Amino acid sequence: MIHVPLFKCLLLAALSVLSCVDASAPSTTADVPIDATATMDPDDALALGIAPPPTNCAELNNASTCTELDVKRVTRRCTGEKQNTRLCAKLCRKKNKKFSATCKEACCSAPPSSPTPLPPPPSPPPAPPHPCCDVVSVTLSGGALSTSQGAKLAGQYEVVPGITQGGRAMYTKISGEGYNGSPYKIFYWPAFKAWRVGYDYTKANAWLTSVFSLDGFTVRHCPEDAGHWRYWNRASSLWTSGGIDVSCVLM
Repeated sequence: MIHVPLFKCLLLAALSVLSCVDASAPSTTADVPIDATATMDPDDALALGIAPPPTNCAELNNASTCTELDVKRVTRRCTGEKQNTRLCAKLCRKKNKKFSATCKEACCSAPPSSPTPLPPPPSPPPAPPHPCCDVVSVTLSGGALSTSQGAKLAGQYEVVPGITQGGRAMYTKISGEGYNGSPYKIFYWPAFKAWRVGYDYTKANAWLTSVFSLDGFTVRHCPEDAGHWRYWNRASSLWTSGGIDVSCVLM
């Protein structure tokens, strides 16, 4: 029988316990954080404050912006067969002091955002209505010609320069006796939105009128474009259609 001293027994027991504890303890290497930039896409690195790698930066050729060491680091890490995407991306990390500040600012900045598109140009103003004729002819027939002033109203009318009403020109009869010493006139009456033939363009009184309409501007800008006309029938005290033609006289 082998006799072992007591202190040796105690020592062996302590070593056995330590061996068991060490064997059952989990490895601490699993808790070491993994460098996420090792396989990170440059766009993802930008989102974490790491700008895209400066591979194609034009400022690398500018000695006042990037030093020779900057160029060498970019060449070694970002190009050729030995390029390392992780190390290349790290050049642009904010904490990296090996890349000069001026070169980092020029080559690692995020690409500028697209400029705000300009608003579309305003629509061009509407084309002005076509010029009216300088001389128009009033031709009457049938009931329109047989009215009290019918025969006198027929004839040619010319534009009076400088006088307008409702944005339209005023015309006066070229020849004839007129009414109470005043020549007959063709004028626009804005309240009725109609052309009138009378003796005073400042009054609505008339013997002929174009048909009242709300179309207002383009069609009725000129008397020759007014379309449908009516005459005042004293016998019936009604505006009556027919027998009126207002047309342009080509000079």
